[in-house]
Order: sequence, then structure tokens, then C-alpha cells
Amino acid sequence: MPCLNIRTLPKSVDKIAIDLKISNPGGSEDLTVIDLRKFHMEMASNPFDMTLFLKTPVSDPEIKASFKGKIDLNTLKDVVPLEQGENIGGVIESDIAIAGKLSALDQGKYDQFKADGRLAVMDLLYETPSLPYATKIKEMVMNFSPQKVELVNFQSYVGKSDISLKGKLDNIIQYALSDSVTLKGQFEYYSQLLDINEFMGSDSDAATPADTASEEPLTVVEVPKNIDFVLNAKIDRVIYDTYDITNVKGNMIVRNQRLSMENVSMNMMDGMVKMSGYYETVNPDKPAFDFSMAIVDWDVQKTATTFNTVEKMAPIAKSAFGKFSSELSVKGLLDDKMEPVMNTLTGKGILTTKNVEIKDFKPLVKLADAIKKPEYKSWALNDVKINFEFSDGKVEVKPFKFKLGKTEVTASGYNTFEQEINYDFVFAIPRSELGSQPDQWAASLTGKTGLNVKLPDIINIKAKMTGTINDPKISTDLTSIGGDLKEQIKEEVKEKIEQKVEEIKEDVKQKAKEEAAKILAEAQKQAEKIRSEAQALAEKTRKEGYSAADEIEAKAKNPLEKAAAKKAADKLRKETDEKAQKIIDEGNVKADKIIEDAKRRAEELEKQ
Repeated sequence: MPCLNIRTLPKSVDKIAIDLKISNPGGSEDLTVIDLRKFHMEMASNPFDMTLFLKTPVSDPEIKASFKGKIDLNTLKDVVPLEQGENIGGVIESDIAIAGKLSALDQGKYDQFKADGRLAVMDLLYETPSLPYATKIKEMVMNFSPQKVELVNFQSYVGKSDISLKGKLDNIIQYALSDSVTLKGQFEYYSQLLDINEFMGSDSDAATPADTASEEPLTVVEVPKNIDFVLNAKIDRVIYDTYDITNVKGNMIVRNQRLSMENVSMNMMDGMVKMSGYYETVNPDKPAFDFSMAIVDWDVQKTATTFNTVEKMAPIAKSAFGKFSSELSVKGLLDDKMEPVMNTLTGKGILTTKNVEIKDFKPLVKLADAIKKPEYKSWALNDVKINFEFSDGKVEVKPFKFKLGKTEVTASGYNTFEQEINYDFVFAIPRSELGSQPDQWAASLTGKTGLNVKLPDIINIKAKMTGTINDPKISTDLTSIGGDLKEQIKEEVKEKIEQKVEEIKEDVKQKAKEEAAKILAEAQKQAEKIRSEAQALAEKTRKEGYSAADEIEAKAKNPLEKAAAKKAADKLRKETDEKAQKIIDEGNVKADKIIEDAKRRAEELEKQ
């Protein structure tokens, strides 16, 4: 049995003694026998002894081993050269003996397997330039038995984080000897501070975590395989990314590459959240999560600033101030930077506002302008409950009601994660809210002036909001309980038109009457002129005829001639009378026709 001395460093590994035999007669790896009868060394005067006997390593490992010694790691650098900047320290003590077959443990025959001893680590320190933090184990004490390994105490510091554990491990020997065995454990876990950013390469400052973001993107945190741990955890403070979380309590289960949370509660965003659900990395390229949460009194602004997902799902949050509570269930996938893949998110919930005020949100400002109510550019929402669902990149908000002063508003619709919007609003505005000039308000809203609209006690204004958050489009529609305001305005316009038409008709009638009278008067004048001219012509004809008759009688000399002349003169006078009467009759006919034509034209004018 050889014994070696190594003296190339300030201190040496002395009295090394090894008695090792490895044999295999051939034919199967399961016939291999490893027999380490003795291993002894003194490293910087720290003695360590080990024995190991192993056979049938494939089918049913049978093992007998012992580990005993004390190693002062503070002297290790005097024996083993360390890289520049590395440092190691602490004391490791072990006194462990195991013997038996793995099958005995698998079958629960613990009386057929020996496992006794103790492993203790005290004040262990490890520092290396490759890590931004030091790892310290103040104390770790483990007691071994066939059934379990009891972790009596574990107190550690990793960077700024402290970790305290107590509990037990089952299957630790089977786990060490077989890749298919699951290591089981139950622990009580406590930390005053757990700075996850530090583990993930972030440059976070524990004093101001909320103001410090990781310089490098986060990477997927894989849940280990073949681990089945149940932790009853209590953590006073957790720093993760930009989240500052306090008073974490609850059960956490690591099983089947899934980290499950049961009844976990914590304080964050100036409020509290309770959650149950899981995060899993069965497919490390697509980590999945599924959580149900009850959020109490979270600050809206901090939530929107901290969670990028909130801004995409509810863009209005950036313009909202106050607190809210919510019951929410959500599941989906994460990308390789641990950020949600938005189009995989599905869920639903109820959101309750608490003294929330919305200011300078562009769509609402434009909506207030559209309905001529500038006071509605800011919304005060207190104890408003909003039901919502989300899937396929869209958040659908169920109809909900709230008050703006004395006006009741009903809202519903949806927005997409791409900032598209489609919302419907109904503003039930009391007549008293329109001030002393409701007609002017109605005129400015409808674009029609000079109307005498009688507004109802409650005026419903429908508004539709479409477009995008940065470029909203607003359209409005007017309705009223007990009558359509739009119809009322239409009737008012119709009435005014009809009134105007009647006025025009009356005016036309009057003008027609005047024109008819004028036509009749002119016709009468023409008729009288015709009659007068006919009468004058008849008189002239009669005078000339009579004068001729007189002249015939005057020329007669003797009685016979006088008798013949009288007869001829009488005949001429008769013909003259007939001719004169004919002239008068023709004049009357012509005059009567002019009057008849005038009457017909006058009647036609009055009928128009």
C-alpha cells in the first residue's frame, strides 16, 4: 500500500494511502467490483478517511462505504492553487457509514440497509470573479438514516440573500446511484431577503430595487428534473426584476419540472396579492404558467410601470391614478426572456376600482369633445366593478356602469394588445346638467340652429369609439327616453318647413287673387271699351243711314215720288237700325268673351 508526500506548495497533502482494487471477469458491466479498502490523506494536517465497496452496479447496486474526516478549507489554498481572485474557507466534517442494497431502499426494507452518520459544514465561504456575489454557508448539519436524510439546519448567504432551511430528504442514496430516481424533500424555508436579480446576473441594488432594471435581459429559469420538494416558505422580502415584494408566505411545490404555489400571499404594488397556480419548464423553450390571483389595493401607476403586460392589455392604466383590486385567472407561455407571449394569454377576471381618476387619456378627451361635455375629459371611478376576458390578443370588457357627476355611463367593448379599440358608451345625462341654455347645447350637438326642441328629463347619448389609442375615432347618436331626440328635431324641422310652405301658399294665393282681380279689371276695361266703341260705331252708322234716308225723301217732288221715297227711306232706316244693332251685338259678344277668358285665367291662378 503506497504512501506519498506532496510538498510543492506552502502546505502539503501528506500521508496519502490508497488500497484500491477494481475487477471485472468480463461479460457484463454488472460484474464489475470496486473495492476501495482504504483511502487516507492529511491535507494541511486535516485527516480524511474513506472506504467504498460496490458490486452489481447496474442491476442492483450493493454498496458499503464510509466517509470520515475534517477539512479546514481555510488551508486549502495552501495545498491546491486557486485562480486569481478566488477565495475559499470554512470547515467540513463528516462521519457517515452506509451499507446495503439499493433494492432494499426501493422496497422500503430499511432494516436491511444501514445508513448512519452526520455531515456538518461550518462557515463555508466561496468567492470567484465569475460570480458577482459570494456564497456563504454559515451552518449546515445533516443526519443520515436508511429512511431519510434530516437537514437539521441550513443557514446560507448568497450575495445579499439569506436562506434558512430545515427538513428532510428521501431517496438521497437512490438519487445518487440512479438517474431515474426522484429526490424528495419537505422543508421549512425562511429568508429575510431573496434577491433573484443577483442570481440572474442583474446589477440590482437591494436598497432601491423598484428604480433599478436589469441591464441584461432575463433568461429562462428551469425547474430541476427528478426533484419533488415541498416548501413551507416565508420570505420577508423578494427582489425580482423591478418588483419589490414583501411578506411572502405559502406552500411551494417543486415537482415534475413545475413550481406550484398553493395559498401564496405577498405584498407588492402597495397592496397584497394571493395566488395559486404553477410555473413549469417541461419545454424550456416555452415556459408555461397558469395562476389564479386575488389582488387587493394595488397602485395603478406602479402596476402599469412595473408590468409591461398591463400596458398592452389595458392602455388606459398609464393615465389612471389610484388603487384597484382584482380577481384574476391567467395562463399562457413565456419567451426566452421570461416575458409573456401576448397572443397565448387567456383568462378572465373582475376588477374593482378604489378612488381611481383617469386624466389626459386621449380617447376620453376626444369623446368629451364629441358630446360637447368638456368636464368628462377626466373620469373619477370609485367602487366600479368591471368584468373582463382576454384571449387571442384581445381584452373584452363586459358592460359596466359608473357615474360622472349626475350622469350615468354604460360602457363595453374591447381593445387588442396592438392598441386597437372598439368601445360603446351610453351617457344618460339629466336635463338639469345642461345648464340654462339647452337649446344652444342641442344646436351645437346637432349642427342645427333656430330650433325649439323640448328636451326630455334624461337625454341618452350613444357614442362609439374605434381606431387606435393614439388615433381614436368617435361617432355619436342621440336617443331619449320617451321619444327620440333626433326624431323630435326632425319633426321640428318638418313643422317649420310646413309652416313656411303654408306661408308661401298663402302668399301665392294672395298674389293670385290680386293677379286675378287685375286680369278681371283689365278685361272689364277692355270690354267696356269694346262696347263703347261698338255703341259709337252703331250711332254713327245709324246717323249716316238716317241722313241718307232723309236725303232720299227730300229729293222727291210729287206725291208719287214722295210715297216711293218714303218707302225707300223707311227701308234704309230699318236696315240702318239692324246694322247698328249688329255692331252693338258683335261688340257685346267680343267684350263678354274677353271677360270670360279673364275669369277663367283668374280661377286657374287661384287654384295653383
